[in-house]
Amino acid sequence: MKHLALFVLIMLGGLAAVWAQTGVGTPGTMIQFNTNGSASGGVAPFGHAQVLPFGNVVDPDAIWASIGQAPVSAPGTDLPYGLRIQKEGSFSVYNLIEESGAQNTVIGFGESVSNDIRFRLISNQFAGTFTDIMTITGDQKVGIGTTNPGIYKLAVESEIPYGGKFTVNDISYPATFALEGNVPTPSSGSGYSASGVRGLIGNYFFGYAVYGNAAVGDKRYAGYFVGDVVYTGSISKISDQRLKKNIRNVTSALEIVSQLRPTHYEYKYDAYPNVNLSQEPEYGFIAQEVEKVLPDLVNPIANPIYDNEDPANFKVEEYIGLDYVQFIPILTAAIQELQQEVATLKSQLADTKEYQGDAIGLNIPGEKAILFQNEPNPFAESTTIRYQLPDQFERATLYIFDMQGKQVKAYEGLNERGEVEILGSSLDAGMYLYSLIVDGQEMDTKRMILTK
Repeated sequence: MKHLALFVLIMLGGLAAVWAQTGVGTPGTMIQFNTNGSASGGVAPFGHAQVLPFGNVVDPDAIWASIGQAPVSAPGTDLPYGLRIQKEGSFSVYNLIEESGAQNTVIGFGESVSNDIRFRLISNQFAGTFTDIMTITGDQKVGIGTTNPGIYKLAVESEIPYGGKFTVNDISYPATFALEGNVPTPSSGSGYSASGVRGLIGNYFFGYAVYGNAAVGDKRYAGYFVGDVVYTGSISKISDQRLKKNIRNVTSALEIVSQLRPTHYEYKYDAYPNVNLSQEPEYGFIAQEVEKVLPDLVNPIANPIYDNEDPANFKVEEYIGLDYVQFIPILTAAIQELQQEVATLKSQLADTKEYQGDAIGLNIPGEKAILFQNEPNPFAESTTIRYQLPDQFERATLYIFDMQGKQVKAYEGLNERGEVEILGSSLDAGMYLYSLIVDGQEMDTKRMILTK
């Protein structure tokens, strides 16, 4: 590169020295630069300055320098002008007026894809001390901080903690991206696997392969996924007691749960293609119904609709969603309340265990009293209690008690074999005990349930 720069300085100096004497600028004129710096007409062993028709000017095998616009352009081609420096076909710098009228600066380097362009910070050019800043390979790959991009179109390697930053200061567009990863569908066939964004992290004390930070508030999300989400590790929500205040127990959970309607449904995925809804049946709740019972579990959802061709053509569809995770403590409290009720009932039944038994008879030789389970049980309209008495007895009575042991009904004067009908309208809904008493002795006690 330093030889090329010296070559350019010598040529430009020679041009200035002989411009007025030789008529440089006339098409066909050529100035020869010998290795001793002199200039004369003829073939140049080291280089020459030349003004020729366009076709010859861009000859990749020419070794020349040019100042000023080329006099003509070849039909159907662009026109180079301004400064052009070229050494054979391996390096050239020139301005270009394209046929469309656009003006660009072109840097050309290399004759094949095996050649690279390297931008270096040279600390001592004589000692060959330098640092490669950026490399552009012949197969259109860019390496920043590395001379080997490998398989990547852009590879950035950094010796400092932060590898890169993208900042968008113009937020006039409805949709703004600092960085977008886009892997389009193949034009033919189908791709096997693709990742729009891929995050990797090594073995650190802690770290984040992907980190998102959004201000707290409705419709602001550190991450938003349109479609299915899969993970192989675990998902954790910060629940440290040090971060909380006004901690209270969940009460009346059974009452809350009783107001919820579990449903089984399918999504209208054809009518809402921009949301990527599941096409499989699902179980869940209806957000509008839950909002009447647990409004804190309902959140507004802003679903963005992007136009990849026109960022200004952006809109938002708004829906409402549910925080299903917060159902867990409510359901847990409901189960605990139900367990407490079961424990209470077990305790009450234990207090009346002396009345338990399926068919305990009066110990009269060859005879016994039997009390049968009421049918149906539970009941709403009416139920029938059947019984059987021994051949010899003086008095038999069927008593009905509530679960607190209070007598609510008595049926006296029972026959040897018969039944008693209990009307649901004569009692309040609940659980009851009924006992058969023969000649002052309890024969059996059973329970029945009345529902309304």
